[in-house]
Amino acid sequence: MNMTTLTAIFGTIAFVLIAVFGMRAYPLLQPAASCTDEAKICPDGSTVARTGPNCEFAACPDSAASSTASSTIGYECNADGKICPDGTMVGRTGPACEFTACPPDEPTRVVTVALSGVANVRGESIRPLELIEDSRCPVGVNCIWAGTVKIKVVFMTKTGDINATLTLGEPFDTKTQRVTLTGVTPVKNAGDEIAPGDYRFTFEFTRL
Repeated sequence: MNMTTLTAIFGTIAFVLIAVFGMRAYPLLQPAASCTDEAKICPDGSTVARTGPNCEFAACPDSAASSTASSTIGYECNADGKICPDGTMVGRTGPACEFTACPPDEPTRVVTVALSGVANVRGESIRPLELIEDSRCPVGVNCIWAGTVKIKVVFMTKTGDINATLTLGEPFDTKTQRVTLTGVTPVKNAGDEIAPGDYRFTFEFTRL
């Protein structure tokens, strides 16, 4: 085989090899695909864009992890309060710092208060001022009369103060509510004297 023939054979082989490797390398030389400028809103409110050779949307972040992270964020609300119709006060709470819902306004409310203490019910306050009488029958003693309790109180209303004497079990009407002294503690024991500061008076307020 002469030199001319060998040169032709090697030339042909080289051409074939260059053609094969060139075809395989051609995709690698192509420019990267350009994705459309779109965004997808994820359940947690974040957005993801298209990416990769197929221009698919990237995966949304883990909603459980996102929820756990957001729950650790603290909120500092103003320290103001709102007075509810029953006289209680509620504060602000939550991410929007909204007032907590007022408790339901029951037709009858019961409060217990000491002498010189104050209880507020539906915008009216009651303050027991003085124990006038405690003739309750002592525990363990046979009495022909159960006795009673009388106290002097003042009602502080939007239209002014109302002074009254309340008797155990007997209702008294203000302009908007019926108030009854329903209970007195502690119980009375024979030979024991109850200090004025130890008395607790229970009142029932019923809307008129």
